[in-house]
Amino acid sequence: MAGPSGSTPILTLPYPIPDDTVDVPRDIQALATKLDGISSLRPPLVSSLPGTPVDGQEIYYLADPTNGVIWHLRYRAASASPYKWEFVGGSELRAWVGTGDTTTSPTLGNLVSTPGPTIFNPLVGDYLVRAGCQCGPASAIQNASIGLTSTLSPAPGDNQHTISLGGAGWYGLMEMTRVVTLTAVGQVAGGFVQMQYATNAGTATFSRRVMTMYPLRVG
Repeated sequence: MAGPSGSTPILTLPYPIPDDTVDVPRDIQALATKLDGISSLRPPLVSSLPGTPVDGQEIYYLADPTNGVIWHLRYRAASASPYKWEFVGGSELRAWVGTGDTTTSPTLGNLVSTPGPTIFNPLVGDYLVRAGCQCGPASAIQNASIGLTSTLSPAPGDNQHTISLGGAGWYGLMEMTRVVTLTAVGQVAGGFVQMQYATNAGTATFSRRVMTMYPLRVG
C-alpha cells in the first residue's frame, strides 16, 4: 500500500493528502524515517571534510582524536572566504610545556633546550591563537618577548608581545592573542603554530608555556 503523497517544500517531509488511504501508523513511520535521515538534525562525526558540501550542512569534525577535541562546523556557501566551514562550537587544540628554559637572542626563536609549545592544525583556514607564559626572574632591567612562527599567510602585522621586567628578581606574566591564516595542514604538510621567544638584554627565562588554538573558519 502506497505511503503519503504530499511533502513539504524544503525538507520534503511526507504527509497524507485527501486522496491517500487512511493508515496512521504507516504515515507516522514515513515521517519518522525521513526525519531520522536528515543529517542537519543529526550531524555526523567525521575525520575529513565532505567532498561535496551543501549550504547549511553541519558536521562534527574530529580534530584531535587523542584528546577528544571535536569541532561543530556549518557550511555557508555565501561566505566570501575560501574557507566556508564556519566554527559553531567545540573545544580548542592545546599544547603545554611546563619546563623553564632560557634564551639570550634579541630576535624571536626557540629556547635553548625545549622549543614550543607547538600545535599542528588538522585543516587549512583562519584560527584564533592564544599564547602565554611566565618569564623571569630578571637579572637587570630587560624586555622579554613572545611571538609565533608558523605557516602563516599573510603573516600577522604584529607577531610579538613584549613586557618590561623592572630589575633583578622581577617576574612577568605574558599573553597574546592573534588571528592567523594557516595554508598548510598538519605534521605531514608542515602546518603548525609554535611559540618563540626573545630578550633585549642578558638571559631571559620562560616557563609554564601554554598555547591554545581554535578555528574561526576552515576549508
